[in-house]
Amino acid sequence: MYCTMIHENITDSVKEICKEKNIKTLKKIHITINPSCSFTKESIKEELKYNLPHINFDRMQIILDSSKNMDKQAVINSVDGY
Repeated sequence: MYCTMIHENITDSVKEICKEKNIKTLKKIHITINPSCSFTKESIKEELKYNLPHINFDRMQIILDSSKNMDKQAVINSVDGY
């Protein structure tokens, strides 16, 4: 359940960033996660596709890094698109 909440937080944050930047097509998302989280690129992509149906994800690249020195479970480093 905890990872589900973090997935939702990532989705909400990406949604806000897309709204602020008027992004309709996502090209790249860079996320750093704590190694204790069980995120995968595919799980993040599926969560985003399900919850943001108005965004085009066809050629989206997800960069997923891991860092033990994090206070948080996940940090969105960048969201690129047009």
